[in-house]
Amino acid sequence: MAALQGKSWFRANIAPYLSIIKSAMSGYPPIITLVDTTTVTTNVTVTVTVTGDFFTPDMTVTCPTGTTSNFVFINQHEVKFDFITTTAQSNTISFATPFGAASFTIVSTVVTWIDLRLGSGSTFTEVHRSGTTVTRDANGMRTSGSVWSSWVRFPSHEWNRSVMKKLSMIVQGNSSAHMVGIMSAANQNTTSTAQYYEAEIYAYCPSSYIWGFYGTNAAGGGTSNSQSNIQISSYPYYKIEFNDNGQVGSTFKVFGLSNLSNFDDQTNLLGTWTVGTNMSANDTLIMPCFTMSSGSRLVAYLVENM
Repeated sequence: MAALQGKSWFRANIAPYLSIIKSAMSGYPPIITLVDTTTVTTNVTVTVTVTGDFFTPDMTVTCPTGTTSNFVFINQHEVKFDFITTTAQSNTISFATPFGAASFTIVSTVVTWIDLRLGSGSTFTEVHRSGTTVTRDANGMRTSGSVWSSWVRFPSHEWNRSVMKKLSMIVQGNSSAHMVGIMSAANQNTTSTAQYYEAEIYAYCPSSYIWGFYGTNAAGGGTSNSQSNIQISSYPYYKIEFNDNGQVGSTFKVFGLSNLSNFDDQTNLLGTWTVGTNMSANDTLIMPCFTMSSGSRLVAYLVENM
């Protein structure tokens, strides 16, 4: 019987059942102390983890304004489930056991493209290098001055790097060199003449193709990562898509756009890469950014949950 003795064996084989029995016989309603997700994007399934007390395996999870599924009882103090809703609203999630109920809210929002074309009506804030002129016209936003010294970033749409996001950006290239991607402001040397080494990760377009990535590595030094060129010359616009914050091992895609009638169009997939270089300054907050010449324009960008 020696193999059945000891604290480790007890924790692995007996303690989980005692936790279930305790919660099932407690006579107390569930108590919610922490929800790891407070906001979601409409039409995106999100896994929600909830901690508290007196949870049970047969506890029901309901929401009248959304759909809950894949409930997992981890232990008396922790459960998780999937949630999705199609409408922007405040959603009440209810936990119910034979001994009572508890509830909390998750706010769902509609994430829309930020259209940088003049007169679009999109709301955003941008910050740019002193001495750089930022202008908008019917085709989007551009800058003047030395291309690799300039930078523009959008703090209105920053997010915590611990949350995995998808960043999509639409560009009118005009065969002029530019870079678009993700930046962390706290670790940026704003006066550097090599801003391509200051971004978390930039997709680099020398002219009529996407070449690869530039950015900052974990040590704070500049780095780059060439890929097989993705040709964009057949389209007047292209859309890039960074997944999982553009971190190493994530997927990067390029789409061709014949016009701007549908920003969500993914019909023309021109290429897919896997980010192979860790370009991370490890700053807490990251945001969309670009560095480009006056001939190119950033048309729009979209930040959404994965």
